Amino acid sequence: MSREIYLFDIVNSFTAELVIRDLLAYNRESEEEITMFINSPGGSVMSMFAIIDTMKAVESPVRTVVMGDAASAAAIIAACGDKRYMTENSRFMIHEVFGIAIGSVSDMEEGVDMAKREQEKLLKIISNATGKNVDQIKNIIKKKDKFLNSKESLNFGLVDEIIGKDSANVIKLSEGINVEGYEIAVNSDGHSKVQLLLEGNYEHPSYGSIKVTEDVLNKLITNFKDNVRGIDLSIDYTHDNDNGEKPAACWIKDLSVENTDKGKGLFASVEFTSKGKNLVKEKEYKYASADFAINYMTDKGECVPYVLLGGTLTNRPFIKEMSPIKLSETQPKEKKNMSLETLFAELKNNHGVDVKALQENNETLKNQISTLEGKVRELNKLPAEKEEEIKNLKEQINGLEKSIEDNKKEAVFNELLESAKVTPAQKDMILNKFDKAEEITEFYKDAPVVVNTKKNGEEDSNNQGLSEEEQKLVNQGVYTVEEVKKYKGSISRN
Repeated sequence: MSREIYLFDIVNSFTAELVIRDLLAYNRESEEEITMFINSPGGSVMSMFAIIDTMKAVESPVRTVVMGDAASAAAIIAACGDKRYMTENSRFMIHEVFGIAIGSVSDMEEGVDMAKREQEKLLKIISNATGKNVDQIKNIIKKKDKFLNSKESLNFGLVDEIIGKDSANVIKLSEGINVEGYEIAVNSDGHSKVQLLLEGNYEHPSYGSIKVTEDVLNKLITNFKDNVRGIDLSIDYTHDNDNGEKPAACWIKDLSVENTDKGKGLFASVEFTSKGKNLVKEKEYKYASADFAINYMTDKGECVPYVLLGGTLTNRPFIKEMSPIKLSETQPKEKKNMSLETLFAELKNNHGVDVKALQENNETLKNQISTLEGKVRELNKLPAEKEEEIKNLKEQINGLEKSIEDNKKEAVFNELLESAKVTPAQKDMILNKFDKAEEITEFYKDAPVVVNTKKNGEEDSNNQGLSEEEQKLVNQGVYTVEEVKKYKGSISRN
């Protein structure tokens, strides 16, 4: 059975539950390695912690493989694998904890404190995963998103190996599945039709349950015709077709689905080599075994479901009519049979992982998110509901501001009137001409006194000693009182 988990979505309570369920289920079956494929933009910090804690708790080693993006929370999950890989064109993105503070000042302060605590946890996790010190990591991600390509991620310590053309086959991202078939018959010309698979449900002591359907058989044919592997496929003498360096017993020329008395079967038209032909004729080998991958990783880092890798000759079929996988004589592993409650208790007592608490915490977070979303909806409604009221208030404010400014302008005009620089008849013209009181003051600051404000028979100290004609010149603005007094006797009177 393929022990694989796919994190190809946002990290939230839903995806975390799926990942954790798979981790616990695979761990209960055996302690063999689990592979987690990751292509995710990240998401919830608490859901991330739930996944990481479970990865640490299970006894099975967890191998992480980045295929595309491992951003934010997904990057931390990928970095926590026991073995860590990424394809050549993938990337990591790490950054500071992001949070939104809404509510009272106390609520916002508490939110900031929580974000800081989570930030410190993340920095320690990245430090442990990469070997970098916390301050160095903090400076790299401060106030920005830090993107790293595959080589940069390797140098930084986020991954152990980059999956390239030469390494994809070596690490075997998806285990090849080996299924035994019927007895082989070879024609005189070396050509034969060999049955490789038969539809049905199979159980194997090492790989678990495998379901082969007609759809699976057709996918194997399609990928064979599309030459997904990029090489000619062979049936050799060992279950090592993903290596491609073993001598071929025969070459697979074509595939087809045909009816048998046991159901639909996958048949291969093959051409035997001289050695292969003789070995089968002499009954040194009697059966053919198919090797295929449920999820095959191409050189470009693409995951293709159900790809035939080749086959092998064998004498130990698990089930003669088309047995499941790798028909060896290994003894089945004893599996742990326990209830979900017992498993949860074991995780809590032996590993300190309280699964129920994680689930309850997720519910609490969901409720908090629901409350915050309600507040956001209320805030978004306010402008629409209060638009007319806000408009009226703005108009009132503008009106009050204009009244204040008009009062200031009138006060300045009255000062000018008292200083005899303007006449009452000029009031409307001046107030309409200038928008600000300061503009009126600036315009008239150097203006002369042009109006005689002395009542009949009253002496004015400012124009004392001026003749009626001289006062007239002052009133007309031709001269000031000071100029008349200074140049008295020399002013031309025309």
